[in-house]
Amino acid sequence: MDELLSEFVAETQESLEALTNVVVALEADPSDRARLDQLFRFFHTVKGSCGFLNLPRFERLSHAAEDVLSDYRTGGAVPDPATISAVLAVMDRIGELCVAVDSGDSLPDRNDEHLIATLRHCHEVARATREEGKARADMSPAGGDAASRAAPASRTVRLPLVLIDQLMNGVSDMVLARNELARKLRAQGRQPETDAAFERLSACIADMRDTISKTRMQRVDRLFMAIPRMVRDLSRELGKTIALGIEGGDVEMDREMVEMVIDPLTHIVRNSIDHGIETPAERRAAGKPEAGSLRLSAYQSGSQIVIEVVDDGRGIDVDAVVAKALAAGAVSERDVARLSEQEKLDLVFAPGITTARQVTAVSGRGVGMDIVRANIERIGGVISLTSEPGRGLAISIRVPLTLTIIPGLVLNAGGLNFAIPRSAVIEILHDSNPAVSVARLGGALTATIRDTRYSMIDLEEVIGVPMAQRPGPRSLMLVRSASGIPYILAVSQVENHEELVIRPAAPVVMAAGIYAGMTLPDNGQPMLLLDAGGIAQVARLPLVAETVDAGAAREDAADRRAASYPSLRFIELTGEERAIRLSLVERVEDVPVEQVLTSGGHCRVRIGDRLVPSPHPVRADQVPPGARVVTCLRIRDGVRELCYPVHAVVDISEVPVEMDLSARYGIVAGLVLIDGRQVEVVDGFALMAAVDGAAAEEAARQVRCVIADADDMWNREILAPLLMQAGYDVRWRRQDEPADEGDVLLVTAGEQDAVAAPDGNGPDGEKAVIRLRAHAAPAGPADTSIYRYDREALLGALSSFDGERRRA
Repeated sequence: MDELLSEFVAETQESLEALTNVVVALEADPSDRARLDQLFRFFHTVKGSCGFLNLPRFERLSHAAEDVLSDYRTGGAVPDPATISAVLAVMDRIGELCVAVDSGDSLPDRNDEHLIATLRHCHEVARATREEGKARADMSPAGGDAASRAAPASRTVRLPLVLIDQLMNGVSDMVLARNELARKLRAQGRQPETDAAFERLSACIADMRDTISKTRMQRVDRLFMAIPRMVRDLSRELGKTIALGIEGGDVEMDREMVEMVIDPLTHIVRNSIDHGIETPAERRAAGKPEAGSLRLSAYQSGSQIVIEVVDDGRGIDVDAVVAKALAAGAVSERDVARLSEQEKLDLVFAPGITTARQVTAVSGRGVGMDIVRANIERIGGVISLTSEPGRGLAISIRVPLTLTIIPGLVLNAGGLNFAIPRSAVIEILHDSNPAVSVARLGGALTATIRDTRYSMIDLEEVIGVPMAQRPGPRSLMLVRSASGIPYILAVSQVENHEELVIRPAAPVVMAAGIYAGMTLPDNGQPMLLLDAGGIAQVARLPLVAETVDAGAAREDAADRRAASYPSLRFIELTGEERAIRLSLVERVEDVPVEQVLTSGGHCRVRIGDRLVPSPHPVRADQVPPGARVVTCLRIRDGVRELCYPVHAVVDISEVPVEMDLSARYGIVAGLVLIDGRQVEVVDGFALMAAVDGAAAEEAARQVRCVIADADDMWNREILAPLLMQAGYDVRWRRQDEPADEGDVLLVTAGEQDAVAAPDGNGPDGEKAVIRLRAHAAPAGPADTSIYRYDREALLGALSSFDGERRRA
């Protein structure tokens, strides 16, 4: 019986979640017979089941709602808003009873009869009004028949979530075992047959991991399910008219991610309705439609889910936000003077800041967007605002697809290894860096980085272990706190970055407040995952970020900058440690191996729908077995862009301007000493020149195909795309224009008399002509034209001419 009861509660709760939107839609269109029938069938099913399970309160509530809805189905009338509100109240009570039954708690029934009486009263009033002769929409039963003939639901199996988690844990163990096997195979040397079998095993494990990961996925419909009801209730409470639009409900994301985004999204929607969208009178005065627009959408972008909330309300008054931030002490007048408009807008995320004009039951109590951002960033997400005063506000939330596997950094403190989500780390420096100054003020550590002072804490102090003695500088990690204000977390060293498999930690561990779970890296040794926000709270850090204006400090910083510059240190694929100016590096990202392409001795990296040049190709022996991504430096000189594949990024360091120039070669400008090690410095000028020169050389050597008739549809829609896909530069000219030297002229056979150029593939400035005929068979023995649908012959002729040019 317990199993049947649990099944009944689970199915009833799922149906209630889905039916909330049905009721809201029925209120908007009371003549929709299909939705009325769907609602009736729910109460009918609940009534029948709870009689068998001995649930009298369920039975009384559902029976009353069934009677009222049955009258509407057979009486040809439509339900009025008051009756629909009463039905929603009954559904809410059934939901409360489900929670009570599931938890084993008791729920007082003193209001059950009141709900039933209210429902019947609303129904009687509606019936009396209809006898008075008020017109009602005619409802044909055809809609119900069509609904009953709807396609059957897909077959499903209900599984406990713990079982799915166990499956995922098992696959994660297989991944770790595979990684250990890979290390042993590398130690034994390459064995082609064994390597091939290992690759097949890796592919099977990857497929299994992806498949099981999908069982954790849920449609975003689950996230949006409560929004229509909330919009309905709030708009009525606040006297506003709101048109709601929802898109992208079929997008899928991890079930844990759905649960963690529900609260922030609910808060954002409430804010939009309360002090974003104006009242009908205010909208009329502003020349807007009385009904405000609120649109929610979701879509997948790479490995992230993007959720957007857009309204056409009043937007955010940036000046008012700045004034409240100044009054709250979140910023100073001096800081405000240096802020951009976007940074001023982002002050709405500061603690205690609200854009509400007065405190209401809905919002305006100063606990809002700071908590929303903290919750979003805690799961590795990012939130951003775009405001147009008087026209509306757009809020964009980017979150990972799943929390099960996240990119993370492995670090060491007190001789122990820990992990931290990469999204929580803003910057990593060494305490020996000239741009860093560590001091103790009033018993608390602070670190000043580029004239900004942050609170600082040693991780060893938080976890209660002695600081291990090791040579070399300590690593200072600038991380985000729960309030959004960063602080410095000092550790022995940051070792590497990995894709981390996240698992829940024991309750006694989580009770410490500084861990977000545990993970198993490639070496198979369990590590605890640090919670950056929790560490700040447990350590009671005074979270401030102050600008240091001391003249002496500024002069010292200027002297240090004059003698050095920040650079990104990295390990080449060939093993050398090098550094490049940080200002040239736009970003560092992992690119799938299959997107690094080599053709004709030149390497390119596919970024989106673009091919970005690379200074050198990536050989197969430079990529570890089983690796799926290559770390790339995205380098830009303001005009040109290139992707620089590397083995790993080490750190950001200050590189002295003076270097050993005797070691200059290729793209290396010279040698410097960093932390006692020799590091080669990349010459940005030589690097960009090499890539630019290779591109220019390739472009100069490339055959240019000139098509004589741009107005011909076949030339424009079929021939030109074929040539461009094959990598040729396609140009157009009129028949009376001469071709440039080295070009290949493509004409139809009927145009040959108008072409004043000899046949041939000569490399010495001769103009080659390729004639294309419309018929498969040649006109005779002397016909040297090519059938225009003979792809191999056409591309072969172009390749032959290209080869002659290259040999020349």
